[in-house]
Amino acid sequence: MEKSSKKITLYDIVAIGLMAAFVFIATFFFKIKIPTPGGSTMVKLGNGICLLCGTLLGGWRGGLAAGFGCALFDLTDPEYAPTAYITFIRYFIMAGLCGFISHWHGANGRKTGRDHHRCIHLFGYVHRGKDHRYDDRRLGVCPGSGGQRGEHRFQPD
Repeated sequence: MEKSSKKITLYDIVAIGLMAAFVFIATFFFKIKIPTPGGSTMVKLGNGICLLCGTLLGGWRGGLAAGFGCALFDLTDPEYAPTAYITFIRYFIMAGLCGFISHWHGANGRKTGRDHHRCIHLFGYVHRGKDHRYDDRRLGVCPGSGGQRGEHRFQPD
């Protein structure tokens, strides 16, 4: 009888624990509490580390690391402790989705990531009102660059 499920390795456990600790530390020490009429909220560095977990570890591992780290922080603060399970689910989904998208096609997903970066890059220049005549080909060659990859010459209007 052949098992079709993937085994959880020691590497998975250590990576999840290490990144969960990073999320906890970033949330615990690098936060700004904001009082609101409905209770306090905060801006924290932990959200960025949660997305980093998803990017580095992939879908389910990054989601577990982010969820455990944020839920552990919530359990240490009496104000947030009753909603720790909601925090776990929310950050698991956030980091898991980030990891799923960043690891979409394995090694071929790197091309997809570059294409998404190009779209964001193009949007930033169009949004600021600058037209840099970007040629969106797979080779990344811009007009006026002489066909050289990586050279970008911006032509002002």
